[in-house]
Amino acid sequence: YREVLTAAKVSRMAQIVRANDPDHPIGVHQPVGNNTVFDFPTDPNLKVYLQQLTSTSPAVAHASVVAAVNIAARRYHVTMAEDNLPQQTLNQQTLRQLAWAIAMAGGYGLTLREGGPAGGVIELLPEVLFADCGNVVRFFTQTPYRALAPADALAIAGSQYVLANANRTAFVLYSA
Repeated sequence: YREVLTAAKVSRMAQIVRANDPDHPIGVHQPVGNNTVFDFPTDPNLKVYLQQLTSTSPAVAHASVVAAVNIAARRYHVTMAEDNLPQQTLNQQTLRQLAWAIAMAGGYGLTLREGGPAGGVIELLPEVLFADCGNVVRFFTQTPYRALAPADALAIAGSQYVLANANRTAFVLYSA
């Protein structure tokens, strides 16, 4: 948003949208900068932080989303809206690992990617990636996802990422 709007204008626009649509979540894309801190954490109308990452791998993206989710403290959702992974790393395995890394960080992700000359074209990713993302969605809709939080310090037996509930009675462990 910062390229063309002030924070005050974004808040006012969200207020207008909310007055006309009381049901759907409203979010704003925040460009690279301090990409773990949402500019609108207490705005009553903006409940989705569309995070832009400058990560070099799924593991780095995971760490950035974990930091943003921890800062959010359940006041708003964190959605990885733009990943900027190096072009040479983009393959089905890396993108599948990215989807799991974001989910295991307590965040949400989008599956469109900018590409082409000057970044002006939005490219739909291969159909197989949507199937991979569907697997992530199906898995987490069968868990108490909203009750879980990142708990990577609990990783055991080669697992990379952990989600756990507050009283440590429900866990999800991930290994690539």
